[in-house]
Amino acid sequence: GHKAGLQSISDFQNNEKNIKDKNNANLDQMEEAGKHAETIYRDKSGKRIDMLNQYMETQANNKLSKKQKENDEVECGRGKIQKEIELKMKEQLQEIKSAPFARTVDELDMELKQVIRPEDPMAKYMKVKIEKKVKTSSKLLYKGPPPKPNRFGIMPGYRWDGVDRGNSWEEKLTNFTAERKSKDQVSRQWAVMDL
Repeated sequence: GHKAGLQSISDFQNNEKNIKDKNNANLDQMEEAGKHAETIYRDKSGKRIDMLNQYMETQANNKLSKKQKENDEVECGRGKIQKEIELKMKEQLQEIKSAPFARTVDELDMELKQVIRPEDPMAKYMKVKIEKKVKTSSKLLYKGPPPKPNRFGIMPGYRWDGVDRGNSWEEKLTNFTAERKSKDQVSRQWAVMDL
């Protein structure tokens, strides 16, 4: 910059001319360096974007999207049953992976016995037998008069005798919520009636 203090006009002009010459030389150097330089692209946050890498990424994304489209087209040509069979196969593979390495002959025999084939003459009998097992193994249920509703929808136990021994809190609560719903419905109807 300029010298501080009292100066003559000629000293000031010489000093100013030197400063301008330096600045012009610097600008010329920068222009020469910038003429052959590549353009720098930046994103919204100000980070540099490498155009070659971005081009490669877009190409890779295009390839992935093409592969996805091809997979979708292949899946469109398949039915529900084929997809279900494939899912079952995957589940079986997962089960096999988690199973112990050595399986006994009895385990394999039981697996084969559990499969019911339509051409098997004993298939109907086996279905009935399996249904009976399911019915007997299920929980015992209450079979008396219908109980009062509760907020959780829990059915009473099979030994309940039908007598409500509570303080009728659930009944009061269900009545209150029902009244509130009916009042809301009536108020909505009144609000819409003018329209």
